[in-house]
Amino acid sequence: MKTIFGLCRSQSVTARNVDLVDRFPCLEFNSILLRIPEVSYAVDLCDRMERPRFIMSHLPVELLPDGLWTVKPKIIYVSRNPKDTAVSLYNHYKLTSHYSGTMEGFMNAFLGNVIFYTPYWNHVLGFWRKRGESHLLFNTVEEMKQCLQDIIKRTADFLGKRVTDQEVNMLMEHLETFQSLRRFTGLQIAASGEDPSGTANDDADGRLTPEMLARFDRWNEESLQGTGYTGPV
Repeated sequence: MKTIFGLCRSQSVTARNVDLVDRFPCLEFNSILLRIPEVSYAVDLCDRMERPRFIMSHLPVELLPDGLWTVKPKIIYVSRNPKDTAVSLYNHYKLTSHYSGTMEGFMNAFLGNVIFYTPYWNHVLGFWRKRGESHLLFNTVEEMKQCLQDIIKRTADFLGKRVTDQEVNMLMEHLETFQSLRRFTGLQIAASGEDPSGTANDDADGRLTPEMLARFDRWNEESLQGTGYTGPV
């Protein structure tokens, strides 16, 4: 569950030379990783950035600035189905927080809404209900994996940018069909051999037990009843 807000600018050169956390800061980053003092304070970094700028956040609607709905910067919300989200977050907790408990225990905590950024469905539905806003684009990881070319064109159109087929192909090659996330090294965590994004291990059906999958299904059904939600589950 990720929110991106700001205006688009060309960063093809910058992307290769400046750490992601500096050119695309996460608004609440320092509140989560307090033990990394060498990382710039994200809010100050955002204030210093040249406009137009990109800012990322995993915060729900209720905790983001009200100006998102009055000033109306471009917002791109990226959703991911909850089973894969939970498996990815489990891997992330093991890597960054040294979680040593069981997967079942972690999934119980995820479904019990005691993990960072939960309750999951409150988060997703908060933006789903606002998807009719002209400055909000609701994308999903599943769409990116199934039809990345279409998502690139849709996002470019949303940002008011024209892209040629050649540019789309170049970007798809750079993204390597969405697997380049696995090479993220901004926090020097790739050396562990783990996959911080969870993209290599997002086959939740192959990692969660049948009992846990059934529990997720029941939880999804109960959480989505009457919402009209048609995104990935």
